[in-house]
Amino acid sequence: MVTTNLLILLYLIMPQMRMALVDAGWMRATAKLVSALRWSAKSLLQAGRHRV
Repeated sequence: MVTTNLLILLYLIMPQMRMALVDAGWMRATAKLVSALRWSAKSLLQAGRHRV
């Protein structure tokens, strides 16, 4: 319940304010996601090479 209310509050807040509040967190999350995608792509390529 508490988390749902917090999410609703976040969505009700002005987009600019929300972006300012979570900008750093989103940048960190995006960097982690990109690095994870790069790593998975590399591992997939290596696995494909080993299969062939």
